[in-house]
Amino acid sequence: MLPRATIPRSLEVLLDEFRPCFTAPTLRTFTALAVGLIAATRRRTVCGMLLGAGLERVWHHSRAHRFFALARWSADRVGLVLCDMIVRLLLSKDAPITLAVDDTLFKRSGRKVFGATWQHDGAAKGPKSVGYGTCFVVVGIVLELPFFSRPVCIPLLARLWRPRHAGKLALAREMAERIAARYPERVVHVVGDAAYIGRCRSVYQRALGSVLSPFNAFLLLQGIESLALRMERHVDNARRVAEFLQHDSRVEWVNYSGFPESPHYHLAQKYLGGSGCSIMTFGNARCFRSRSVAAITRIASADSGEC
Repeated sequence: MLPRATIPRSLEVLLDEFRPCFTAPTLRTFTALAVGLIAATRRRTVCGMLLGAGLERVWHHSRAHRFFALARWSADRVGLVLCDMIVRLLLSKDAPITLAVDDTLFKRSGRKVFGATWQHDGAAKGPKSVGYGTCFVVVGIVLELPFFSRPVCIPLLARLWRPRHAGKLALAREMAERIAARYPERVVHVVGDAAYIGRCRSVYQRALGSVLSPFNAFLLLQGIESLALRMERHVDNARRVAEFLQHDSRVEWVNYSGFPESPHYHLAQKYLGGSGCSIMTFGNARCFRSRSVAAITRIASADSGEC
């Protein structure tokens, strides 16, 4: 058992935040491994964490391995508790949450390594950027700390990617949505490299055609500048036309959400800022009159409907 006096009080308070994630025996193992991970001076393997905690002669290494292989605890729950601590202690209340998404290859060999296969290795040297091992999709939170000159990313959640299963983008989306659902009042930004952002763009462009070309985007932005003024004029013109038609004896009914007698009047007051919209309908019982109006109209198209 790790002596309590060897753990600094500040670290003990932080580790105590994870108490709901474990049972009492598992919490003791987790605390010892966490301290050993920080204090380790060599490789931070499972046995290296025992060595860092000074327990290599007290515990059998199987106890530490059993913690990762057989003990009942959820890595997602631990990650979300860590995220709660970061948001509460290191982010201001109005600051957005920035999540970074990436995947990394852990080179592993052996016939019993679950999920290991040949796959892309971005860190490989040489003409063939492939490696054998397990690939994990990781979501971390990006922070700017006063004692670092550049932002840092702290990993929160991870998923093992396997061929012929859920794609990396789907795994990243699942984890990002889980974190975003935990903070519904916060703005959450998700950033990724070209492998993720490029796929988001290409898939929707191929399936829906919803990605604009640069020139079309430029034209759209030009129109957005005057959009508020144009919509105001549209609504004003629609109301004037509706009022004119309402007093015309040849028109039997006018359906405009800006009129109090409209069944949609209360919705327009609630969602449109007290004004109507720029769309209305009108008609009468004589079909040939509606068709004649549509036939002589040159500045707009009309549908006389079915008679």
